[in-house]
Amino acid sequence: MKIALISTKATNIGDDLIRRGVRRLVVSALADSYDGELLWKVVNKHQPWTVYLKSQAARSVVARMPFGQRQVTEALTRISRRTGRDTVFTDADLVIQCGTPVMWFGVHESEWQGPIYDDALGREGRPPTLNLSGGSCFPWIAARPVQLIGADRMAISTMLDRSDLFTARDRLAAEVAGSLGRPTEVFSCAAIHSGGAVPAPGDGGVLLVNVMRRGGHFDWGQNLSSESWLATVDKVLAERTGRDRILFICHSDDELALARSRWPQHEAVLPRNTEEYLEVARRGRIGLVNRMHAAVTLAGLGIPAIGIGTDTRLLMVEQAGQPIRYVGDAEADELIEALADLDTHRLVYREALLENERRSFEAHRQHLLDSGILGRAAGR
Repeated sequence: MKIALISTKATNIGDDLIRRGVRRLVVSALADSYDGELLWKVVNKHQPWTVYLKSQAARSVVARMPFGQRQVTEALTRISRRTGRDTVFTDADLVIQCGTPVMWFGVHESEWQGPIYDDALGREGRPPTLNLSGGSCFPWIAARPVQLIGADRMAISTMLDRSDLFTARDRLAAEVAGSLGRPTEVFSCAAIHSGGAVPAPGDGGVLLVNVMRRGGHFDWGQNLSSESWLATVDKVLAERTGRDRILFICHSDDELALARSRWPQHEAVLPRNTEEYLEVARRGRIGLVNRMHAAVTLAGLGIPAIGIGTDTRLLMVEQAGQPIRYVGDAEADELIEALADLDTHRLVYREALLENERRSFEAHRQHLLDSGILGRAAGR
């Protein structure tokens, strides 16, 4: 069976962890009914011209262009619509959109909307399509229910229409889908399953820390102060230094540089792949993290961690069973107290997190089976 995974490549290890969890779900769901080979390929949605260009040489030429990539993609999309030329999905038996935010203000402007959802997956006879662990990404302080402009409503509706099965990773994403006539189930993000049901040891371990300079990817016009956030982290780490070994688990070169320059007395690592990431993560006891998929992955390993962010991706962390804080409200004294609580009741939190991972895995797996979509894909 040929399976195309719509994802992001070589940008953020969080996406790699999502794919790892998705594959575990799908392999488990197929285990009793399909014994053939599974052939996986990743379609990088941030390079949407690869939907049409099969030649690696041609793909590389466009990738190296200093500008004009969007215009090239739009031209390829127009040609494809007129001619019906093959796409990267033509010979796939199953397509899976792997997690990530799929709902935000301005989603209609995403570079992959036209080539993937409007064109390639809008064709008659397209492969069965799963959209697993779709999430929301709205400013944390935005009014709710979310008020979408017409173009965003249309883009999200099209994405949902092209998905034979859609599952949400947070309650707000499910709420938006429901408002557009697509009731959906909510499960923990697939990244929670990336650890393969192999939890971290139950004793010992370090304080895992992940810090983004702005406390998240985007400010979203919420007037958040980078220096205020970093000063808060300074105070928290100063209080914990006497009792903890602190390890920075970084997701980017920028995070690694920040950790090594601002807190050089502590170890900082940038794992190169998911295997290394999980090996480092299993050294943890408790955590304080800005990266949302750090918090989700740690949840799957039974490591309680406070997720601190700027937008509604925090709801995904909450769904995974971890405590959350909006960075604009984060105060050092309160975070110190919250970390102390995690430490004191760590084993209780650990069991709750592991049980949540087990229940979510079985429920999400069963939902896939009940949909019958995997059976359709296997029979193509």
